[in-house]
Amino acid sequence: IHTVEYYPTIKRNDVLIPTTMWMNPKNTMQSERSQLQKAIYCVIPLIGNIQNRQIHRDREQISGCQGLEGGRTGKD
Repeated sequence: IHTVEYYPTIKRNDVLIPTTMWMNPKNTMQSERSQLQKAIYCVIPLIGNIQNRQIHRDREQISGCQGLEGGRTGKD
């Protein structure tokens, strides 16, 4: 059993990336439940080859990051 907590985004190099916190309660003892940071893993999804994409610094274009489909920015 895994517990998943979703957080809106983190900011990295001006690109907003959704993050997910994963926790495995089976690996925590009752006395450690208050110290959840020992059992929490931060999973940052990789947006396919982001280093190869042109990252726009314009705020209007950064919001287009949500519209990525099939690894394309929509501009060929």
